Amino acid sequence: MSLPDGSFVHHYIHSIHKTPVDEVFAVKNGELLLTQVRYDSYGVGMPNDEGEGFILKDGRFIVNLRRTFKQIEIRVSPVPDHGIIIGDILYRFTDWAGVEDLLVLKPSVSYAIHFGRNSLP
Repeated sequence: MSLPDGSFVHHYIHSIHKTPVDEVFAVKNGELLLTQVRYDSYGVGMPNDEGEGFILKDGRFIVNLRRTFKQIEIRVSPVPDHGIIIGDILYRFTDWAGVEDLLVLKPSVSYAIHFGRNSLP
């Protein structure tokens, strides 16, 4: 999948808080760079004092980070709207895979992201 600006957002609903979480990634030097986490509800399992800054903006908590990953393994959630946002479009993982399937997101050339798929046994 092509990334026109070299970035995407992993969007999901937090399993405890039941509120949206957005993890902002950029493709840099053949890796995925997590640059920011945005969320609506402060509490268990949410970052706050780590990274390069923690602010409240437009009613959302924002943590700036710099974490790199070779790839990201994500289980497809049964909760609606779990997917990635590219530009302003949400691409739901359930459009490509079944609930509980494992998706592997990894960078490829030309600012794209490759989806590998593994099903549960």
